[in-house]
Amino acid sequence: MIGKPGDAAVFEMRSIGDITPVQAQVSLKVSLNIFEKWQLTDTEKLNLLGLDSVSDLGLMVAGLVMVREDVLTRVSYVLQVHRHLRSLFSEDASVYGWVKKPNDHPLFRGRTAVEYIGVGGVDRLARVVSVLRSYVDAQPAVTFVG
Repeated sequence: MIGKPGDAAVFEMRSIGDITPVQAQVSLKVSLNIFEKWQLTDTEKLNLLGLDSVSDLGLMVAGLVMVREDVLTRVSYVLQVHRHLRSLFSEDASVYGWVKKPNDHPLFRGRTAVEYIGVGGVDRLARVVSVLRSYVDAQPAVTFVG
């Protein structure tokens, strides 16, 4: 549904779970900030969010259309990836560079996380989160450098 921020039509739409439309919009903006630090191209951003066009993304960011549930699910996974990377690495270069570095983990087969996610659906984002969570869980008191 299209409307301007503040219009009743925008804010009467159902919430996604316990997330309001405003919270969904803020979460999307946070993920875009992370994408900038990851140095993603527009195509990579759209792939990770499951969107077809920059204009669709722009409408969601501006609050002119509600963030779709599938996009919000992907945003949630992106935020989890970021959180786990923050737990694993102490240096920003590693936190923000990991997604673009080739990875020898069997899941990635030498590809970067962005390449791996880009050729699949939301399930690939979930698998990346699972791999990172396993690293965090296996070594909760250890911080990796580099």
